[in-house]
Amino acid sequence: MPRYHFHIRSAGGALIKDEEGVHLPDIDAAREEACLAAESFSADTERGAYDYSGCSFEIVSEDGRETITVPAFVRPVVAI
Repeated sequence: MPRYHFHIRSAGGALIKDEEGVHLPDIDAAREEACLAAESFSADTERGAYDYSGCSFEIVSEDGRETITVPAFVRPVVAI
C-alpha cells in the first residue's frame, strides 16, 4: 500500500512537513482522510482554538508522483 504525506501549508505560506505519512490504498483515500481532518480543523477554528482559515493540506505520495491540495478549513454553510 502506498504511503501519503499530509503536509500543512499555512495561510502565510509556511510548510509543516509530515515526515511520517500514512499508508492508504490510493489518492482518493488520502483526499478523504484530509477532508475528515479538515472537519476537525474547522471545528478548532470555530471554537477559537486556532485559526486554520487559509491553510491547506498538500498531499504527496511517497514517490512524489501524486499530489493534491485540500483546504484545511471549510466554513460551515448556514441556512437562511
